[in-house]
Amino acid sequence: MLIELCRLLPPLDDAIGGSAFDPATSHQRFRVTATDYTAMALLGETVRMCRRSATNIFVEVVEWTDESYQLTSSGQCDLALGIGSASTVPNGLKVEVLCRQRFVCLINSDIRRPAKRFSLDDYLSRPHAVVDTAG
Repeated sequence: MLIELCRLLPPLDDAIGGSAFDPATSHQRFRVTATDYTAMALLGETVRMCRRSATNIFVEVVEWTDESYQLTSSGQCDLALGIGSASTVPNGLKVEVLCRQRFVCLINSDIRRPAKRFSLDDYLSRPHAVVDTAG
């Protein structure tokens, strides 16, 4: 994840002014809209780095919603770290894929499964635990 942060920070610096940005003296407020997973995976180290070299800046994380790209496009947020396809992003925003995730399904080892992969019908016929992070 640190590699992704190293790629992300220079364009962010350019986006907030492109002129002489001195992290040591800046009192800038950055508003980031992010999913809970993205905030956990990427922003922890970013905030730690800021605490060392940009002690007076403030990073506010805003919950990811269906309007996150519009909030960023309108300037209400400085950065959107989330999910979606490029077709859902408003014109004028630059999009970069930082990483791709693969989702897996965990099942109880007592359950016999008919094949290495579940069909949709097999999957839907089983009991589920649901974690809703989208509000």
